[in-house]
Amino acid sequence: WSFGVVAYSLLARQPLFDGVTDRDNLKREGLRKLSAWDEAKLERELRNYVKDDLAVEFLRKALHPEAEKRPGMGAILNLPFFQREPAQKGNDLEEKLNEVIDIVKGTKSEVIDAVKETQKVMLEKLDETMSLVLEMQENLGNYHRFTTALLVDIQENKKKGPRYIWVTPSEPTSGVLEKLNPRNWVEKEVMIYFICPITLKNYGKGYSATLPADWVKKYGPAIRTSLAVFNIACSLGRLWLPIPNVNGVIGEVQESLRGQSTVLSSLFEHVSEKMDSDVSAYMSKEIEDLVNSDSEVKGLDGPREKILHSHVELAQFVREQSGDKNFEKSGLVLARFEKNGVLEKEYVSPDAKHMFEKYGYDSINTAAVDAPGSGVDNVNRTSEQPNSTGDADMGKRGRFRHSMKRMKKKILP
Repeated sequence: WSFGVVAYSLLARQPLFDGVTDRDNLKREGLRKLSAWDEAKLERELRNYVKDDLAVEFLRKALHPEAEKRPGMGAILNLPFFQREPAQKGNDLEEKLNEVIDIVKGTKSEVIDAVKETQKVMLEKLDETMSLVLEMQENLGNYHRFTTALLVDIQENKKKGPRYIWVTPSEPTSGVLEKLNPRNWVEKEVMIYFICPITLKNYGKGYSATLPADWVKKYGPAIRTSLAVFNIACSLGRLWLPIPNVNGVIGEVQESLRGQSTVLSSLFEHVSEKMDSDVSAYMSKEIEDLVNSDSEVKGLDGPREKILHSHVELAQFVREQSGDKNFEKSGLVLARFEKNGVLEKEYVSPDAKHMFEKYGYDSINTAAVDAPGSGVDNVNRTSEQPNSTGDADMGKRGRFRHSMKRMKKKILP
């Protein structure tokens, strides 16, 4: 039967393999016709593609679906198709050989053309992805710089808390979508987590707390600075936030970026709506200006004071609710960096502590921009680049594009 299938492919000029994609490589529909035929259908299939009557007879016998009725190879080779008259045999054999060669050449050419076309599309998509990812990484780096400039004045241990905050309802007992709605969190138990600003990962088990009625007004600005960063990081696939297990609502994607994004968007929308309008407008404008102009945040006006105060109040709220004055349950540690007499402090993961102690806020501001991998590894490479803005920027872009070129080389023959 397999000999008949191969012969059918050559005689009917119907390739068995696409040769382009690595999925569904076999011409499954064609094989189904060859393996599950009735006499009329097979006859029609053979007559459509094979014009030689002796070849049709040979294929009809070789492809018989019932093994006991299928001739053996000896009988197959004794069929008239293989036993032509001597006067014709030489010419026919040469003609068939040339026909097979032409088929192979044509098939090879078609496959090569198809591969080249697919390769071209892949490289175009890769270029688009390169540009998009690079832009998103630069935006994420700008958001990091925004929060650094915003919170740089909070250095006192008794006031300072971890930079990025994530709030989510406690694990619900049933699959109720309303549990995910921030409007229903007042006077309910929630979990507060702190995310490492360098690795963008959660390292602690979280803090159980009951939110007051005015929680958005008090803590909304602090939460929103984090959500702006999380939105970008989530799109890049760099972020894994703890989200509740709501059976029947998120289902199999409860731990995926889809579920994470659902909760993230809901919280961002609620906090933005309920926060003081001047603070919301200030944050939107400052972040937009920073992303568009690559400038630094300057000044300490009223809205910014509210944001700073919100961070201090939220840190104090967690301390009071948990009794954990040094945020040990967060899984983060307080790292210090001093340069030219200026002290910088930040709660980071133990994995990233040595990086902050070596590079300070630069380890946070550049971690997201370098490449799509782990933040800690990227900081090391980024921070060793020249100090000038132009050289550093070229270094970030250059390294990322170089990694994409290496990926292209793996695709190209």
